[in-house]
Amino acid sequence: MNKWPGMPEEREMRDKADLAKRYRRLAEEVRTIAQGIYDDEERNRLMEVVNDYEQWAIVMEATGRLNPRHLALLISN
Repeated sequence: MNKWPGMPEEREMRDKADLAKRYRRLAEEVRTIAQGIYDDEERNRLMEVVNDYEQWAIVMEATGRLNPRHLALLISN
């Protein structure tokens, strides 16, 4: 058992917030690259990657705000 109740959860929330920021930064970098590509098919593939990064950021933000017990209930249903 942890000597400092709540500490790992707080750290996990910060870690997830950092991950969300990283995913958003990566999405912006890929978006910038995609805007410079003239081939529609290639640009669309890169924009799919952008969308994936954005979705991962949303998940990290959402799970970082949820109590782990509530998250377990959401996942199990």
